[in-house]
Amino acid sequence: MNTAKMNDWTQNRDEKIDAARTMLADAVGAIQSGDEWRDMLATLARGGRLSLRRLSFRNQMLVMIQRPDASCVATYGAWQKAGRQVRKGERALTILAPVIVSKNTAENADERDSVCVGFRPMATFAGEQTDALAGRHGRPLPESVRITKDVTGEEAFENSVDQLREIALGLGHDVVSAFELRARQPGDCVRAHGWFDRTTKAIVVVTGETSRAQTFKTAVHEVAHALLNGGDEHHARPEMEVEAESVAFVVSSVLGLDTGAYSFPYVAVWAGEENAQAMVLRSGQRIVEAVNAILDALIGDESQPVEHEAA
Repeated sequence: MNTAKMNDWTQNRDEKIDAARTMLADAVGAIQSGDEWRDMLATLARGGRLSLRRLSFRNQMLVMIQRPDASCVATYGAWQKAGRQVRKGERALTILAPVIVSKNTAENADERDSVCVGFRPMATFAGEQTDALAGRHGRPLPESVRITKDVTGEEAFENSVDQLREIALGLGHDVVSAFELRARQPGDCVRAHGWFDRTTKAIVVVTGETSRAQTFKTAVHEVAHALLNGGDEHHARPEMEVEAESVAFVVSSVLGLDTGAYSFPYVAVWAGEENAQAMVLRSGQRIVEAVNAILDALIGDESQPVEHEAA
C-alpha cells in the first residue's frame, strides 16, 4: 500500500472510531431513567448462536444504536460461513475491536503477556440484513433463544443455590468468608432479605419470608456484590446497587423468572454525574462479565459466554 492510500485508510479508520465514540456518548447521555436502563439490559438476556450477548457491553450498545432490531450480528464472512448472505446495499454496523500486541515474543507467551494498544473499526451486519444462501448451503436466521431453568422446585433450588455458593466461595476467603441461607435472627436489618457484609466478608440470605424464586434472586444480587465489589473494587453505593441489581435482573430474565418488580431508581442520579459515560461503560462491562460468570455456573455452555475480542 502506497503512502497516499495508507494515509487515506488511516484517516477513514480514525473517522469511524470517532463516529463510534460519539454515538456511544450520545446513547449514554440519553439514559436518564431506570426504565431506559432496564430496556437496555433486556437485550443482554438474548441468547442463541451469534447473539449480541457474546459481544462486550460497549459493542452491544453500538449495535443497538445503529440497528435497534438486531437479534444477532456477525462479520460478512462469518454470515457466509453460517449459510447466509448480506444483502446488496446494506450498511455495515461499526463496532470497535481492540488491537492486541504481545509484550513477550516467546512462543509460549499467554494472554497475560498481551496488552491493548488501541482500537480498530470492525464492520458487522445484523442477521436482519441477510438472506439464506441459495441451494443446500442456505440456512435460516439463528433464532433468539430464551433459556429457562426451574429454580423453584425444592431440589432445583438447592442445586442452584449450591452453584451460587461455589461461585462466591471460589473468590477466596479474603473476599467471601461464608455463604449462608438462614431464618432471620435478632439484630438483622428488618428491611433487607439479604446482604454482603464487607467487614465479615459473609453473604447472608434470609429464608422463610419470600418465595424460593425471590430468595434465589436475592442470592444472585448478593453474589453479584461479591463478584463486583468484594475485592479491591470500591464504588459509591448508587453505582454498586445499580450493578448488582442489573446482574440479578439479567440472570432472572435469562432463567425465565418474573422480573416485573425490578427497578433502578439510582440510575437518574448516576446519569447526572460529570463522568457518566465512563461510569456507564465501565459498569456495563462489569455487569456483562458478572452475568456471564453466574450463567456459566448455572447453565454451562448454554449461557453464550462473552467474547472479549471487541471491547
